[in-house]
Amino acid sequence: MAVIRAQEIVVVAGAHTVLKSCSCELRAGEVLGICGPNGAGKSTLLRVLAGLQPVVSGQLEFGPQNLQALSLQERAIRIGYLPQAPDVAWPITVRELAELGRFPHGTQPAHLVTALVTEAIRKVGMSTLSERLLESLSGGERTRAHLARLLAGHHQAILADEPIAALDPRYQLEILQILRTLAGAGTAVALVLHDLALAARYCDRVLVLHAGRLVASGVPDQIMTPALLTEVFNIRGVWHPDTHHLLGFACLA
Repeated sequence: MAVIRAQEIVVVAGAHTVLKSCSCELRAGEVLGICGPNGAGKSTLLRVLAGLQPVVSGQLEFGPQNLQALSLQERAIRIGYLPQAPDVAWPITVRELAELGRFPHGTQPAHLVTALVTEAIRKVGMSTLSERLLESLSGGERTRAHLARLLAGHHQAILADEPIAALDPRYQLEILQILRTLAGAGTAVALVLHDLALAARYCDRVLVLHAGRLVASGVPDQIMTPALLTEVFNIRGVWHPDTHHLLGFACLA
């Protein structure tokens, strides 16, 4: 079932068309990977799906409703968004950050908030660090703290922009597994990723953008053809579906 659907979306920035008649959907219980080279429009598409990016034309739906007609509070309740390199402008602990995930829901019983926040922190493996300030944490720990905020919000959809960028392999796998588990529980998850192997391993479907256009959509191992790799990523190689790696990889001049 489609949770978010975008149809014929056009986004313009100045004289540049960032997205060109882009259509896609995010389904409940799946992880959707958004891939492509730098400047392809990946982050813009994610903001569109979150209802944060103005569009020139096209239609956005959240279930049966017009996404753009929902109030900001309703969007914040239904959709959790994690931007690239999220930052907080004041000293705040992991628990206080996670509590912000409940803010859009308004006044709630304190025991309910405490239970939901504690569980979210536990799920991301931050229980022993819950009273630490964010500024004292490593990059991977801060990312997990921000994921706790999203988990505490109990959103229907979670959209994360390069959540594993600049993290070491251990944290990359841990965070992707957390998001994979969320999808398994019914949440719709969309991720911007650069690593094609990780996208193939953790995503049910992958969208590939190139110069603002959607050029491929489907099961990762089926769409990673030699022609696509050459056209979009300017590399030569054969995608091996069993190992999710490129064989005979080489950059083209």
